[in-house]
Amino acid sequence: MLMKIDTRQMMRKSVALALLLAATYGGQALAQDDTVIYGSVVSSMNWGAGGGPGIYSFGTTSASGFTPVKIDQRLTAQGGGAYANGKYYSINVDKMLLSVYDADTWELLSEKTMAHAALDLAYDATTDKIYACYVDGGICLGTLNVEKGDFDRIANFDTTFSALFFDNSGQLYGISMENLVKIDKNTAEFTVVGSTGIMPMYAQSATVDPTTGKCYWASMKSDFTSALYEVNMQSGALTLCRQFTLPLYFLSAKKNNC
Repeated sequence: MLMKIDTRQMMRKSVALALLLAATYGGQALAQDDTVIYGSVVSSMNWGAGGGPGIYSFGTTSASGFTPVKIDQRLTAQGGGAYANGKYYSINVDKMLLSVYDADTWELLSEKTMAHAALDLAYDATTDKIYACYVDGGICLGTLNVEKGDFDRIANFDTTFSALFFDNSGQLYGISMENLVKIDKNTAEFTVVGSTGIMPMYAQSATVDPTTGKCYWASMKSDFTSALYEVNMQSGALTLCRQFTLPLYFLSAKKNNC
C-alpha cells in the first residue's frame, strides 16, 4: 500500500538519513519496497538544468532520477554533513565553514569557521552528539563542537574511514578501506566485522534505517563508478540496490522511516 508522507516531519525523526518507505516521489508512486534517501550530493558529471551541490532525494530501487531539495554551495559538504534534531550541519572544505540549516525550511541559521574538516559525520541519538572522523595531524575520532568551531577529540584512529554511521542502539560503525568495522565510540578502538569486497574512494557516506535496521551505503570506486548498496551488518557483505548512471560524490546520505 502506498501512502503520502510529510517529508519535513520525517526528517525531524531521522537518526542519520532521511528515508521514506513506500512514499510518493517526484509525482510518481514508488514501489512498496523502495525507500527514498536524502543526501548531500557534492559533485556530479552532469547536474542538469538548475542543478548544483546540495540536498537531493532519490529512490533505493527505482530508476528515477535525483530530485533537488535545496541547492546551495554551502551544502558542498566535502568536510562532512549530518542531520540532527531538525537541523542539518554541513562542512564546506573549500571555505572551512560549518553551515547550520533549519531542515524544515532550509533557512540558513548560522555559520562558523572550522579549524578542521571531517571525512564523515554521524549523529548518535543515544548521546545526542554528532561524531566525526576528522584529520588533525592524524585520523581522529571526535564530537562536533559548534560553538568552538572544531571537534572535541576522543582518540586517534590507526586507519581511515570512508563512512561512519550509528545503529539504533548507539553502536558506531565505520567502513574502512575495504572492511566494515564496529567502533567503540569512547576509545576509537574497533573490530573488523567483515570485508565489503570493494575499495571505496572519494567522498561518500552511509546510514542505518531506524525502522528496519538496514544499512545503506552510497559509494564510489576508483574507476569513478558509483552505486547504492545495502550492507549486511553481521558480515559486511554488500547487496547492490542501484547503480548510478553518472559518477556522483555523496556525503551525509540521510534517511527517514515511516
